Amino acid sequence: MISVSLNYDLPDGVEAPDVTACVQLGLFVHSAPVIFGGWQCLITFNGERLCRVSEWRESYSQGGEDNENGCELIEIESDLSCGFRLRRFFLLDELNRIFIACDSLTRGSDVSNCDGALEYESSIVYSDKLQTKRLGRAMSDILFRPDPKLRGFQRVAFRVIPLALSSAKFLHASNGKICYGQNRNAYNGLSMFAPVFFDFKMSRADKKAIWRELTVGENLEKVTPDKAAGYRVQIGKDQFLLYYSLTPPANRTLLGHNLIDEICYAKFDPKTGVKPLLTK
Repeated sequence: MISVSLNYDLPDGVEAPDVTACVQLGLFVHSAPVIFGGWQCLITFNGERLCRVSEWRESYSQGGEDNENGCELIEIESDLSCGFRLRRFFLLDELNRIFIACDSLTRGSDVSNCDGALEYESSIVYSDKLQTKRLGRAMSDILFRPDPKLRGFQRVAFRVIPLALSSAKFLHASNGKICYGQNRNAYNGLSMFAPVFFDFKMSRADKKAIWRELTVGENLEKVTPDKAAGYRVQIGKDQFLLYYSLTPPANRTLLGHNLIDEICYAKFDPKTGVKPLLTK
């Protein structure tokens, strides 16, 4: 069983002054706390740190009882300096034992100075009872396993995958933190989507994982990354899709599947195609 706790109404002094945003995230597997602490991010625009200029507010939620597949989604947002808006969402698929944590950053079209470099770094605290193993080269997935002698953690094993390979800078686990970095050079509108994929199914822990950024189409043309992003993850025989629109929903396609959603999380089978598990 996987459970999630989230606290974004932080008391004064909890949010570090040198970060852009922070929430307290708890992720428990069979009651063992595998992720527990601050999820912080630092975002800079042309070298200047962006700051939150509004409180967090819940912009959307979809509980497991509202979803026939038992998936849950919560999205919070806050306004940042320089006209940016940060949206942070958490998606839990208990049945398939998947958790996805994402930040998206958008900027209003009415804001001047749309050219510049956008840099993103985040860190999530993980349990000091877990050991890590890099499963490939620098930007590959990381496997987390406990010491087999530890009580309460025997049924815990998960991997972390950085989905946005074309813009990812680093992914590493050290000093009790999962650290991830991503950048986006000048695009009209200056938007960024930073997704991190967690797989908690122990039977897949030793399976090979492959993930790809997918082409999103609209009116027979390729959609640029500042407007929408799509990803396919294959772990063993299981395949998952994630789609996110950084603009208002539009009629688009992904792997031949028609989309009019802002978010689509799905399973994929080469024979039967795309089966949406959660849409917004």
